[in-house]
Amino acid sequence: MNCVIESNHLVLCSIFCYWTLTGYNRAISSVKFSADGRLLGSSSADKTLRTYACSNSILTPLQEFRGHEQGVSDLAFSSDSRLLVSASDDKTPRLWDVSSGSLIKTLNGHTNHVLCVVCCVLPSIPNPT
Repeated sequence: MNCVIESNHLVLCSIFCYWTLTGYNRAISSVKFSADGRLLGSSSADKTLRTYACSNSILTPLQEFRGHEQGVSDLAFSSDSRLLVSASDDKTPRLWDVSSGSLIKTLNGHTNHVLCVVCCVLPSIPNPT
């Protein structure tokens, strides 16, 4: 996005479309970049997640993640971009392996839709001696 401030009041912006995500059967609910900017992830109401490699002006499809029973509302990459967490209307967050597209873990127990997820790095906790 290029923005220009004129007379300290007016901001003129132009936005360029670099990529268009296609091939979904329903609405895309979330799009996120990995921390290193090399990957783009998307979640959709069609029950899927997808990852893409971002390189220059080319967006290359990598994986399609299937397993949710209802629409996927959100996603988050781990800080090292090796894991992906998803939130879904099926009341489960799920943990995925980014490189293989395989499901690692389903976190059951929620009683309603899971709307959002976040990944964070926890500080190291030393073992008690």
